Amino acid sequence: MTFADKLRGLGYHVRSYFDELIDGEILEIEGQVYLYKDIPQTKYSSLMKAYLMSNKK
Repeated sequence: MTFADKLRGLGYHVRSYFDELIDGEILEIEGQVYLYKDIPQTKYSSLMKAYLMSNKK
């Protein structure tokens, strides 16, 4: 399960795609566009931290 899948499961409207020009993943969450690497500096940072901790082995 990806972070985008996790957000969708929580009821967020999310689109995710890879952009070759910037060589990175882009997430569109509730109409706002974010670079995946910038999510920790957004209001979704706590959700990302929980997601990463749950996938830690």
